[in-house]
Amino acid sequence: MTEEKQKERPEYGTHWGDWGVIVIAFVFFMGFLGLMFGPSPLKGIEKFDAVADKIKADIIAKAEKENRQKAIEAAEATGVVDVGIAPPKKH
Repeated sequence: MTEEKQKERPEYGTHWGDWGVIVIAFVFFMGFLGLMFGPSPLKGIEKFDAVADKIKADIIAKAEKENRQKAIEAAEATGVVDVGIAPPKKH
């Protein structure tokens, strides 16, 4: 063959760059499938937030209970009983 025919002749086959594109596309595709059909990554965060909220509510309830108990212990026996009756409305 002459050099001119050899230069004009197209090359057929797979280049290393083509294989790289195929591998990268496969990795992205598998990652997409993992996200679509795998467990939700936000589920763990939601569980953690729920536990944190429950702990916070327990701490607040405990503090309110302690404050109420301190108010009961600090109350003086004056003989006046407050039963929470509202004064009559003025018309």
